[in-house]
Amino acid sequence: MIQTTTQKITVIIVSLILLSLLGYFIFSTTDIPTTPADEFVTQEVIGQDILVLADKVQNISIDQRVFESIVFQSLVDYELPLQPEEEGRLNPFAPLEGGSTRTVSSPR
Repeated sequence: MIQTTTQKITVIIVSLILLSLLGYFIFSTTDIPTTPADEFVTQEVIGQDILVLADKVQNISIDQRVFESIVFQSLVDYELPLQPEEEGRLNPFAPLEGGSTRTVSSPR
């Protein structure tokens, strides 16, 4: 009975050590340092993607006949008019008036 308990504890300890070593090697790998030239290339590629998308947006054309179709004309706006509501306090973080609030002082 003592031997099986000792074996279980040994297996658990060895497993924890192996998991710890595995985690150390996975999370402690250092990233390859980037040079300013690498960062410039990355930014240039990102900027190029935006320019390509902007160029595609400029080339979009909408057929104006869509707005004259019966389907478009039959669309109904179900928007509810907004009613003006009372505004809140000027400073929502200010203490409430008339209430007893406890002030907590931070240690210095």
